[in-house]
Amino acid sequence: MRLLTDIRSALVTLLAVVVTAGCTSRSPEAQLVQDAADAVGGADRILAARTLTLEGAGTNGSLGQGFLPGGPLWDNQLTEYSRAIDLQNQRMRVRHVRTVTYEFPLQRVTKVDASLDGDVAFNVTPAGMTARNNERVAGYRRIEMLHHPLTLLRAALAEGAVISNLRQDGALQSVDVQPAGGGDTLTLSIDGTTKLPTTATSHTYDPNLGDVDIVTTFSEYEEVSGLKVPRRVASTLDTLPQWDIRVAKNTIDGDVGDLSAPEAVRTAAAPPIEAPANVTVDELGPGLWRLSGQSHHSVVVEFADHLTLIEAPINQTRTLAVIAKARELRPGKPLTNVIVTHHHFDHLGGLRAAVSEGLTIVAHTSYEPLLRDLSGRPHTVVQDVLAKSPKPLTFQGVDEELTMKDAMNEIRIYNLTGNTHVQGLLMAYMPRQQLLYEADVFGTYLTYPWVPILNDHMRKRGMRVQRYVPTHGDMKTQADFLKVLQTLGTN
Repeated sequence: MRLLTDIRSALVTLLAVVVTAGCTSRSPEAQLVQDAADAVGGADRILAARTLTLEGAGTNGSLGQGFLPGGPLWDNQLTEYSRAIDLQNQRMRVRHVRTVTYEFPLQRVTKVDASLDGDVAFNVTPAGMTARNNERVAGYRRIEMLHHPLTLLRAALAEGAVISNLRQDGALQSVDVQPAGGGDTLTLSIDGTTKLPTTATSHTYDPNLGDVDIVTTFSEYEEVSGLKVPRRVASTLDTLPQWDIRVAKNTIDGDVGDLSAPEAVRTAAAPPIEAPANVTVDELGPGLWRLSGQSHHSVVVEFADHLTLIEAPINQTRTLAVIAKARELRPGKPLTNVIVTHHHFDHLGGLRAAVSEGLTIVAHTSYEPLLRDLSGRPHTVVQDVLAKSPKPLTFQGVDEELTMKDAMNEIRIYNLTGNTHVQGLLMAYMPRQQLLYEADVFGTYLTYPWVPILNDHMRKRGMRVQRYVPTHGDMKTQADFLKVLQTLGTN
């Protein structure tokens, strides 16, 4: 009997040793993931989930679009929002109706249908046309798909995932998660008390902002089908609001349909991240050329001893091509400066390229802090031309007006105050050619909310304009301008 008791005691001790050894073999990083999985509903239940659907509404910040330089972004309202994820096949479809809530000259309501199938991103238009997106868009959508407690924990729990770098910041505990098979590393942070995931973070790249963090915050958890999931999911890019979704309904293991990419999309080559530049030249008069060919047009003005460029738009590819074309027009004269009409990212996309080419940036005086920040930000995830060949920003500010003039040509730069589109909106008037270059006011638009303001400015300043060269759209005549004024009921 004593022998039997001793054997039982030894077995209990051995079992305890085995259990303890099993517990201690798990790294602290893996234990944090396990704690988070237990809090959400258990690793087995998480890995067994097949689909996830979020339905609700929210807001979407217009990156690079706002009234003040470096100020708050304009917000879009998102309605009829749904995000369907095929958890087992790494597929996602996001649909919503986006409504622009601020004054805007183009279509205010658009339907968005955006998908991801593995490394293939594609969109479906309201007319049913399907087109593949570039690799950068696919990267952003992978981040969006993984920035949810279920998808991130599934990635962390998968065999082959690498969990590392445990740290603590107050009540938050964090680890880095590299999904199995490689890919971008994400940071999972959990609440030290509830153990529920609080944020997911990805380090990535934006062509204007450079190296950025996308941080998604999870809150207002509820239990659905044995799992705890958030009812609010909000994301920022470099602290700027990206989207904020209030989830009215979470569904797990519901029918999400076939989220795979159509064969024609999957076999199509991904388009380039930056489309090749197409620069065409239109001579507007002596020493004056329009450089067009895509959605944003620039103008080159020749002076006696140098050239001036108006607008460095879209991205470095477009701006470098425009700069090269300007230099071709008069190879014996240096291109010395570029006038930037305003701070919206589609008009500022070539800023760093222009700085890398040694051009002085002429913009509204209030823009200097923003432009110094953008030209000085690190671009290590993707090295642009300024990162490869660093140069300091040379800045010339414009308050209300600035004249550039010599015996050959003249530009009068005016601040178009009173508009609700953007502070510090500059326009360039060439009195000798009776020509006005302007941005976002009198181009190819559905509405013209700021044309009356432009008309008031021209009257006040005695500007005699016969031709309008907008950044967007075709050139216009004074007759076109008067016709728009008439439709607006303005004399």
